[in-house]
Amino acid sequence: MGPGTIITTSFPINGMTNAHGFLYSGDPFSNTIRRISYNGSLLGSTVAGFPAGCCSEDMVLAGRSLYHAHYNAGNPSNSKIEKINARTGALVQTFTQSDVVGMTFVTKDDDDDDDDGDHGHGDSTASIGWSHHDDEQHEIWITHWNAHQVGQWDPATNTFTPRFTTPSRAGGLAWDQRKQVLWVGMQGGLVVPYRLNGTPYNAGFRPFGPIGDTIDGLEFVKKLHHHHDHD
Repeated sequence: MGPGTIITTSFPINGMTNAHGFLYSGDPFSNTIRRISYNGSLLGSTVAGFPAGCCSEDMVLAGRSLYHAHYNAGNPSNSKIEKINARTGALVQTFTQSDVVGMTFVTKDDDDDDDDGDHGHGDSTASIGWSHHDDEQHEIWITHWNAHQVGQWDPATNTFTPRFTTPSRAGGLAWDQRKQVLWVGMQGGLVVPYRLNGTPYNAGFRPFGPIGDTIDGLEFVKKLHHHHDHD
């Protein structure tokens, strides 16, 4: 991994998830959930039913619902994960979860490279939710920013189980199912590939160079080809 293409948007982005042909994105300053194309164009937006204060963070799409990390900048211990209706923005359920910023699905079953069995269509593993696989094949992993922690979160019990710590504050998460790699964004601009036991594969890279802020959003998007699938 190294220098890539930087796409400048006319709106702020703070966390994202893939959604079958476009991205949902969060906003650090408001309760707006945007739908954006892969080239950064605004497709639409929804005012969601959670507080507008900082910060609307990372999220995962589970069927028709978004599990959405809402970091409370004024009181990190009172941060939330909100389950919202992806289409209407209505708040369905709220989970108090201290210090939460990053979210992704980790799917350990790599026998099926194509999510829906159609070799002409597919979506990022981190965003398919529970609509194509059994619940047991998915785990939601999150980060606790100030605590430098990465681990599993169970929505049934609202339980966070730390799995490893990072050298700096931990932000966005993305899971590469094919290679079984968990990418972690950090304060200072690093994006580092990890095994699930917390061992880094290498020192990572800085897509934007050294920065003071945190990489809060990461996502895998599958490129679609007529004859072959490649991530």
